[in-house]
Amino acid sequence: MELGAAALIGMGLCAAGFAGAAVGIGFIFAQTIETV
Repeated sequence: MELGAAALIGMGLCAAGFAGAAVGIGFIFAQTIETV
């Protein structure tokens, strides 16, 4: 695997991880507001 390709894949995984965490936090926050 080329170094450039590995870097792009790593950056993509990081971006996806951050997006997933943001969605998860937003979902939990919305559920908490609905409960209260």
